[in-house]
Amino acid sequence: MLTSFKGLLQIKTDVSRDDILSLTTTRFSGVSRGCYSSNNLRYFTEDENCLENYKLLKNRLHIDNIYILKQIHSAIVIKPEKKESEIVEGDGTFTNIPDLFTGIQTADCFNVQLIGREYVSNLHCGWRSIFLGIIENALELFYKNNDMVLQVIIGPGICEKCYDVGVDLIEKFSKIVDTNFYAMEKGKYYLSLRDIIKFKLGKNKIYNYKDLFYCSSCKYYLYSYRRDGGTTGRMLSILGVKDEKKDR
Repeated sequence: MLTSFKGLLQIKTDVSRDDILSLTTTRFSGVSRGCYSSNNLRYFTEDENCLENYKLLKNRLHIDNIYILKQIHSAIVIKPEKKESEIVEGDGTFTNIPDLFTGIQTADCFNVQLIGREYVSNLHCGWRSIFLGIIENALELFYKNNDMVLQVIIGPGICEKCYDVGVDLIEKFSKIVDTNFYAMEKGKYYLSLRDIIKFKLGKNKIYNYKDLFYCSSCKYYLYSYRRDGGTTGRMLSILGVKDEKKDR
């Protein structure tokens, strides 16, 4: 649901645990200008106002740190050991540390959040990460830690009507997906990453997902790499276990 909290326009949904913070920012409520206007949270960028946007975000949410990865479109899922970011390469996090809030940056790729009984996992799901198995890698960490996924949130990402791709990508996914995941219109292929995500979850017998159905390209209040011509900002999808003993 699109909502505003202390001046922050955000996308929030109901989660299965009361101690979870889960949200995605929008392109509004920040101080960036030009092509990054205004709430750009793309950490590795020439936007001089990005760090100020992070400061404003943490103040509004009353959190001290946001653990950020250097995203490389991989299937690497990191298990942080402390709250401060070490800026390691990867595209997913897995943690149960209270008040360790992780952030995934997107502007067409999907954010997928997995919430377990004890652990949570925050994933950057572009086509490469999905194809390489980032969802399966995250699920394996739940199993190895004797946890089970209670809920999955499929956050904003580019919809199949806006995501035209080459036939090579269709052929690549056809080798691992045996359900409908693309359409053809006027000689173009349109890929549904959303359907592939759901297929991979179902293959692992996980059906308790909540799809927020926000398209980053269709919605003007979200950043879109494709729609905006490549140079643009990033939303931030935050996930973490709140320390319930701490006053906010």
